[in-house]
Amino acid sequence: MEMLNNKCLIIGNGPSVNLIDFDKLKGSNNITTLCCNRIDFLIKEKNWQPDYYFCFKSKVDDNWKNSIKYVSQHKKIKCFLLPEFKSFIKQSTNVHFVNNLYEHNRHSLIPEDLFETSFNIRQFKSYSATVPVFQYCFSGNVKTIGIIGQDGYIFDKGKNHFNGSYGYEASNFKKTNERIRSLYKVIAKHCNRNNIDIYNLSNNSVIDSYSFLQFNDFLKSLKDKYRL
Repeated sequence: MEMLNNKCLIIGNGPSVNLIDFDKLKGSNNITTLCCNRIDFLIKEKNWQPDYYFCFKSKVDDNWKNSIKYVSQHKKIKCFLLPEFKSFIKQSTNVHFVNNLYEHNRHSLIPEDLFETSFNIRQFKSYSATVPVFQYCFSGNVKTIGIIGQDGYIFDKGKNHFNGSYGYEASNFKKTNERIRSLYKVIAKHCNRNNIDIYNLSNNSVIDSYSFLQFNDFLKSLKDKYRL
């Protein structure tokens, strides 16, 4: 597995994605960007591409299939996908079908050592679409992580993603938000154990485990005053 930049930005699918200045992000060559799921909207609207893309969604309709196909056609994006997607995704040098996937029981307690397993050894499809993204970051020895678009379900139905055409909502907002909080507490503990700085670039989120940092400040060289 290749080593990533010391600083990574993990972009979810929540409304705070709309806070990103993509023109400035395009000019930040020292940041690795990682995304998941319906990121095709951003590629089309912002004329921008992430470095990495992950989609391990079990059930995908035609809209999702078209989305995944669209993203994977961009050769500069390294894609990690379910092997089942071979039925509609052509093999390509930038596409990697994972071969050792594991999913924990969705309602089980989240293991404290969840992220001690390297992405190279086993890929986790558990608890949240961002789990394999974090797993990949941690396996790449990243030292600073910013998260945005990982807001939870805090708005009315249909308004919890950065694009109204997203096409998916959790069935139980309360339980989903509780699971998100639990997951990000485990992530915070992993970061603390491994001297990784992590920041939430959204101040409107159910996640309360990290310090808030403005997007523009994250793009700059981080000063000691921003450390946790």
